[in-house]
Amino acid sequence: LEGGSDGAGGAAGDLTHLALRHHDVPADMVEHIGPGWEWYLDRLVGAVTGSRVPGMDVWDAEYMSRAPEYAALAG
Repeated sequence: LEGGSDGAGGAAGDLTHLALRHHDVPADMVEHIGPGWEWYLDRLVGAVTGSRVPGMDVWDAEYMSRAPEYAALAG
């Protein structure tokens, strides 16, 4: 994947393993990128399972509200 991300996946029987890594993230961007990953992954889960797919209408309340937690992780 472009932009400092890579992904690897493989299938075995009924199981799928998906690994995503975002590297070389500037510390001052972690508070924005972390919630973004959560949002995209929740959208992926919703699309695969048929459950709720979060839209931009919940971005601030459900995802960006977690930004301080990610900022703390970055130090």
